[in-house]
Amino acid sequence: METKLEMVAIFMGEQKMIGCYYMPNNGEWTPIKYSYESETKEHYEPKEMKYNTSWNWLMPVVSKILIGSYILEGVKKMKEVQNSLITCSIEKTFESVCNFIEWYNAS
Repeated sequence: METKLEMVAIFMGEQKMIGCYYMPNNGEWTPIKYSYESETKEHYEPKEMKYNTSWNWLMPVVSKILIGSYILEGVKKMKEVQNSLITCSIEKTFESVCNFIEWYNAS
């Protein structure tokens, strides 16, 4: 089962490939995980995903959710994300984002 961080990463268009996450960068796929042997690129160390601790990581996810078009149940979930922003709590916003993505994946 995916962690919440992995679930958010996949929602944002990252692909899971051999345990490493990649995301589009100017039309090219680049690793989000970094290599500690940068010349060989054979060994990978996980780069911490910060969707739950950094507004810089979380706000693009919120933006993607808020600009979407949804059925009534999705609108309710989207409003929960909007309402969590008012609290200025990254923890509450991250949880509402995860609840939205769980709904989105199930529908």
